[in-house]
Amino acid sequence: MRLKPSVGQLVVPLLPSTALKPLYTVVKLYNVQLFERCAALSATDWVHAEDSANLRYPIHRLDSTRELLSCHPVILNPDGSIWREGSLYILDQALADDTCDPATLIAQAGHLADFMNTLLEENRDFLDFTGYRFELPTYIYKEKYNLPIKKQQISASTANVKIRTVVRFYTDLIDHRGFSPQKQPWKVKRIKIIYEDVYGYERSKYVSYTDLTYPIAHQENTGEYINDGGKLIPLIKSEQLVLLTSLMQIGNPEMILVFTIALVTGMRIQTILTLRVGSIKSGDSTSFDLIPIRAGRGTLVDTKRNKPIVVLMPSWLHHKLTVYLNSDRYKQRAILAPAKPENEQYVFVSRTGKPYYIAKNDIGYFSSDEKGSYIRLFIKSKLKPLMGQKGVDVNFSFHDLRATFGMNLIHERLELLRRGRINEIELIDYVRKRMSHSTSKTTQGYLQYERNNDLAFQADTEYQQFLIDLLATKD
Repeated sequence: MRLKPSVGQLVVPLLPSTALKPLYTVVKLYNVQLFERCAALSATDWVHAEDSANLRYPIHRLDSTRELLSCHPVILNPDGSIWREGSLYILDQALADDTCDPATLIAQAGHLADFMNTLLEENRDFLDFTGYRFELPTYIYKEKYNLPIKKQQISASTANVKIRTVVRFYTDLIDHRGFSPQKQPWKVKRIKIIYEDVYGYERSKYVSYTDLTYPIAHQENTGEYINDGGKLIPLIKSEQLVLLTSLMQIGNPEMILVFTIALVTGMRIQTILTLRVGSIKSGDSTSFDLIPIRAGRGTLVDTKRNKPIVVLMPSWLHHKLTVYLNSDRYKQRAILAPAKPENEQYVFVSRTGKPYYIAKNDIGYFSSDEKGSYIRLFIKSKLKPLMGQKGVDVNFSFHDLRATFGMNLIHERLELLRRGRINEIELIDYVRKRMSHSTSKTTQGYLQYERNNDLAFQADTEYQQFLIDLLATKD
């Protein structure tokens, strides 16, 4: 089998090092075509041998649903050659799941390169499982993180993610590649856990884990933050107002719309920045009616873990986006973007025509895996300083805007709860659906936060009217 990258591929080393001796590194290949050598009679094509222009050999496509990998990592040995076992494992992961996010594969390749560099320092072969337990490759890697975890230089959960990648790698070697270690690479333990299903019912199941991972002390959330894809702290009413007025003062139309969408819909950054022209309807400039936008699996719009969701966006915001899409500013940007059918073009592209966030399906198309770095830079270099000048020195991330939307939604529904028009279960279910939470436990965290913090948030409808009036000043 041969990996054939596209002409002019971009190769990026992911693990630079100041060490004197060469290390294992990871490179990213774009638009990798997949095929393997075969008998001449079954060949679909012929390729030239790399060491001879006159020698050709027959190939055919792999027996896979994928013929092209838009962005794929390869692990290199210290001498620059491909590390066969590790790279084949990563390739198998890509072929086994055609929805696998390239970023996940790149991270896993980085974990394996880190593992091999650890063994390199110890002069230990990754297939050598002789000696005492602490000398085995897997336990050497575990021990690497013992002191950093105690010093809080790395979290136990982060170390465990790396270790589990190594466990899966060895499991694949044992199950599919005939590897038989001299000693057990780890011990397996089995425990019963309690969890909540998507309908809010309590379930139990048995899970297995190894003695390589570190125990994690799960701290009970006391209401100081909201656990929703991270420890989020929503902006209160006064902070939201300063944020919005600061955005208007800066005057960047794309950023005004991006932040407004986040505050009014709760969309994550990858969903907002991969919205397509076809996602947007004409809308009514004064209507609060909610118009659905499909995202995730089966669409061109990204979501967390490619989960298929329907996001509700008010009609007036659809109208604002339609006005923007018909503006000279957007047209000048879109004309510089790579050619796509109009409905598939990104809503948010930079002055050079490149998307602020490359969707999973387009990584090979753009030979880039940009993931919204400009938004983070905009917050750090422009938005936060201006808000600080206005007396609001708050440390927030873009993802906190999702929690802000959720709390505004909770605040409005609480008024209906107090009037007896809905009960608490109906409140939680409504917010859960609007935010596309997989379980009600995440949504309950919002209610807990509200009850533990005597803070002022905006009622959603009142808030939207304020936004309409504010944005009208830029029309």
